[in-house]
Amino acid sequence: MDYELELPEEFEGMELLQTLISPAKSDTGIMILGENYAEGVERPTVRIYLISIGKDEWNIEGELQAFTFPSFGSAKRFVEDLPSMSAIDLLLLMNGHQATHPSKQIMQ
Repeated sequence: MDYELELPEEFEGMELLQTLISPAKSDTGIMILGENYAEGVERPTVRIYLISIGKDEWNIEGELQAFTFPSFGSAKRFVEDLPSMSAIDLLLLMNGHQATHPSKQIMQ
């Protein structure tokens, strides 16, 4: 299904990076947005939102987590690795620890 994604005003200045649909529950997904997300920017933030998907629309249910990174490179690696990241690695990152994902340098 393709949807026209028009972000609400409060998301102005954020960049939509990815939308992932749950393989277990096709009416649920996450929307990944970047704030201050550009090469050369210090401390970019990646925000993850829960979305529900209806027949003809999607709704933002709320923010799940926000991650601030020391560099654009580490933020970009996180976004690239997120779809294949283990639940354990995600929990570690959510609690300020280093991930053991293959790229291993997510928070550096």
